[in-house]
Amino acid sequence: MNFLNNFKEKAKKLEKTIGIGLSKEITINNNIIQTAEKIVKLTNNKIVLVGVHDIIETLKNTTQKLDSNLKFIADSDPANYLTCKLFEQQSLDAIIRGGLSSSEFIKEVKNLGKYEKINRLALLETNSGKQFFFAGVGIDEINDFDQKLELMQNSIFFLKKVGITPKIAILSGGRNSDLGRDSWIDENIKNSQQLEKKLKELYPDINVKHYQILIEQAISDDANLILAPEGIAGNLIYRTLIHLGGGRSYGALYLKSYIKNKIIIDCSRVAPKFEIEGAFYFALGV
Repeated sequence: MNFLNNFKEKAKKLEKTIGIGLSKEITINNNIIQTAEKIVKLTNNKIVLVGVHDIIETLKNTTQKLDSNLKFIADSDPANYLTCKLFEQQSLDAIIRGGLSSSEFIKEVKNLGKYEKINRLALLETNSGKQFFFAGVGIDEINDFDQKLELMQNSIFFLKKVGITPKIAILSGGRNSDLGRDSWIDENIKNSQQLEKKLKELYPDINVKHYQILIEQAISDDANLILAPEGIAGNLIYRTLIHLGGGRSYGALYLKSYIKNKIIIDCSRVAPKFEIEGAFYFALGV
């Protein structure tokens, strides 16, 4: 199923205002601006482009006249500006990290959202065009059972709210037959088995399966929500697919904020145009 196309169709029917952070690098900003111009031409939404003062002045002097639905905003702390406009002033319907530093952006989200931990759900695509949601893209996001359970419950809430029937694949550090080879692997496998059992108890109407280490089988079986074994493995799976395997990423949704009706999308600071475009539609379509 092409989830991104569903978000695109929803975005065409909306009139939202979303903000995105700009980089200190002109090339990255050009990609963001060009993609933003494309979005406002195809939809009725408005986009606010937020960067530090010197970058905004440079862009104003070098960029052709913007569409009326695009606006530059200069601020000494763009990450703080975006999160404040979303959480406190509520003048933005959604925000996208864009070209901002991940550590600075996450710090602001945690601060204003009052989160000790964040969890994100990425929309990915294989090199053959199969799309799925992937959880555990941050190295510190799913490193114990309780974090995994919370992330999966939030992910299920999200999928159901946007009209997607979850088909869940839980990954672990090996096959069940590998038990006994290593104490850490044993713990990881048993943790995933426990999570499978718990989710089946909580959601008897949802297809949940522990795929062990067989991510390729999960993809073949059309699982649409895949959980990594732990944070480092999840980050490596993401990087391998996107940077080495010819796959694509369309951004990652901050789940805890989504539960509170605050739409935040993460994307790489050096994202290609297709990822920036995907992040815009992800932000608009959910």
